[in-house]
Amino acid sequence: SGYYGYSDTGTCVACSAGCASCFGPKEDMCASCTSGLFLAESRCQESCPPSYYTTGDDNVCKRCHYTCESCAGDSIHQCVSCISGLFSVGWNVRQRMPCWTCLQLRHWEM
Repeated sequence: SGYYGYSDTGTCVACSAGCASCFGPKEDMCASCTSGLFLAESRCQESCPPSYYTTGDDNVCKRCHYTCESCAGDSIHQCVSCISGLFSVGWNVRQRMPCWTCLQLRHWEM
């Protein structure tokens, strides 16, 4: 619709540019985005920010597991790269490895 109801005045007010629907006038108050934009943290953007991914079906950016810098999903086993200070053992076509500290990796290898 591109508008939201402002109850103080009983009027309809336009959403911020890029918002298809919203719950307020500011750029971080989007509920959905216009075509070609992605919704992350209630903002419409040209792509998902770092540490977010999208399934591509709904153009909604979802947060990666907290150990992932980039990912293919929200599971610890879906990290593509790790945040600083964490490491992976290596990638397997069937299953991605989680990101761990060197101490955790040492125990895993034993």
